[in-house]
Amino acid sequence: MSDVDHGVEKDQIVQTLTQRYELPQPPIDLTVKIERDLLQAEIVPLLKIKLDHTGASF
Repeated sequence: MSDVDHGVEKDQIVQTLTQRYELPQPPIDLTVKIERDLLQAEIVPLLKIKLDHTGASF
């Protein structure tokens, strides 16, 4: 197999594998979900309590 054939075949293999094993895109931006769900005024005190129990700082 020549270098040219190997290069073409390698590109085809890479393309086939990346298409086959491509990760699905999340339906929404995760930062939007964090802002919407976790940073609500009612949730923040609960997160602080949870962090206090784990020894982490907020």
